[in-house]
Amino acid sequence: MSKQKLPIMNMRAALSPGSTVDADKRTVDITWTTGARGLREYWGGRYFEELGMKPTNLRMTRAKRGLPLVDGHQAWDNDRNLGIVEGIKIEKGADGERLGFGVARFDTHELAQRRFESVQNGIMRDISVGYRVYKFERVGEADDGNGEMIPVLRAVDWEPIEISLVSAGFDADAKTRANEDVSENEVVISGSLETTEQDPQNERSVENPEVEVASMPTENPAPVVEPKVNEEAVRSEAVKAERSRVKEITEDCERSGLSDLARGFIESGVSPDVARREILAKIAERNVTSTGRVEGIRDENETRHAAIVGAVLHRANPRVHKLDDNARRFMPYSLCDIARELTGEKGSNGQVVERALQTTSQFTNILEDIQNKSLRMEYEALAPTFEPFVRRSTLQDFKSAASVRLGDTDDLVLMPENGEFPIGEQSDVSEKIQLATYGSRIGLSRQAIINDDLDAFSRLPAMFARKARNLEANLVYGVINANANLSDSVALFNTATHGNLAASNAAIAVASLGIGFRDMRLQTSEKGEPLNIVPRYLVVPPHLEGVARQYLGPIVPETNSNVNPWAPFLQLIVEPRLSTLATVSTTAWYLIADPMQIDTIELASLAGAEAIQTRRRDADDVLGVWWDAWVDRGVKAIDYRGMWKNAGS
Repeated sequence: MSKQKLPIMNMRAALSPGSTVDADKRTVDITWTTGARGLREYWGGRYFEELGMKPTNLRMTRAKRGLPLVDGHQAWDNDRNLGIVEGIKIEKGADGERLGFGVARFDTHELAQRRFESVQNGIMRDISVGYRVYKFERVGEADDGNGEMIPVLRAVDWEPIEISLVSAGFDADAKTRANEDVSENEVVISGSLETTEQDPQNERSVENPEVEVASMPTENPAPVVEPKVNEEAVRSEAVKAERSRVKEITEDCERSGLSDLARGFIESGVSPDVARREILAKIAERNVTSTGRVEGIRDENETRHAAIVGAVLHRANPRVHKLDDNARRFMPYSLCDIARELTGEKGSNGQVVERALQTTSQFTNILEDIQNKSLRMEYEALAPTFEPFVRRSTLQDFKSAASVRLGDTDDLVLMPENGEFPIGEQSDVSEKIQLATYGSRIGLSRQAIINDDLDAFSRLPAMFARKARNLEANLVYGVINANANLSDSVALFNTATHGNLAASNAAIAVASLGIGFRDMRLQTSEKGEPLNIVPRYLVVPPHLEGVARQYLGPIVPETNSNVNPWAPFLQLIVEPRLSTLATVSTTAWYLIADPMQIDTIELASLAGAEAIQTRRRDADDVLGVWWDAWVDRGVKAIDYRGMWKNAGS
């Protein structure tokens, strides 16, 4: 009996494509082992290997949890993991021989998808199973096909480790991938590796002369006395070696910024030297482009770009844009200095700016980035008065679309025992809404750049952002002021049909507010069910701000008759457009509900273009940098029951 070192082995196995491929579940059946005999070459000689297929021969603890399905035995690389093989079992096949079966389930990432498609198309048919052998028994000799008799070793203690999708797997005429880079484990061999024709005195391992191999004759073998082994010492030494291996791999991965690879290296059992080679390969792959230039150059350009943008924005508006350490170095730079830095031009300011504007340098991209950031920040900072009571939405195109408000459903009915649920009907009411584009042109002249006029970076974006917000406000309050017909051909505010217009005009007071609360609470669904809508916002023109604040102010009256019961329910919104747009009244005031309770007015944007959109305008006849800026918006009143109007007096 002898002990030798052996790497992780692999053997050919077969997919079962065709009818076993399930495209929805992304699975395919496999026969991962038959235990068939295969020719191997190791320890300086050749032998036939067989895998014992009895339940006592296999270590199945790992396999029962599922084995990794990897690409080309690259189990150390998480990116090459294709999925998992589940349902692994050993059963008798049609011929009565024991076989290993399982189901391979593929992941959804790009590589796994490509491999699964190749399996579906019948292009990739081979898999290779990686396994460890812990004990061989010599069961005889066999002819290698050339008249030479070589040992037959049967693995009576072995463990499957992983299953790989390969272009061509190990077969009877191929040898294992037994190179020195593969992590090895100790295997016990019961019986001699020597054939009967060889000198029985040749008892030393060819590859490891210091390991004794006890020769066991094939006829009348003498009893072998195994030396006593200090199992505790062996176990302690193995634990120490494993801890050292794990520590080295973990530290190497962390130093290289590839900590995510450590677990894969450790679990696959590779040595620290193998892990280091793979780490170096990963670093090279990450850092070098196809032209051989280091990616760090691109990172440096991006860092410089961000620093210049940050410095210019801070100089233009230090209150809004904070300065970081990266941008601090460009604080002394004028716009001409920045153009000179980016182009390398050594001429006058005029020549530098003209060159920067006429070439494909980063200068115009930086100016565009500055304008975009300023525009979006200014736009977000200008909160309109209508925001609390308007519902925002998106549309996919500029076609007229139906904005549906949820209608009513059938009442719930008493269910008899074992009775069937009745099919209810739901009524939906829709209002038509359509997007339109509103735009203008903004820019920086050549003179402004040469003069280092940073006001342009703060004033122009702020002006356009305010214009965009003004447009939205004009659209929303234009709906309220216009009082146009809804889809039912009745005006938005109507006393008889909609019940959301006060029958008699009155100024803001406890009594008139009470009428508005009453009318909104009494609003009903299409089938007459009360909705109990509670007003949330009191919306007035500037002319009524004083009296509105009087009624909503935190005043503690001395008598009950002086209590304003509506103040705790309402928030005040003052909007000048209610008195400046066409067809307005300086005396009208409104109660509007929270849009979370019921639909009111909808403001739609083009999907993916909710903010201000810009496009640089490149033209030979333009001195400077100019941008087209626009928004896509549409607005419509959706449900009259969430709004109430009193024309005032």
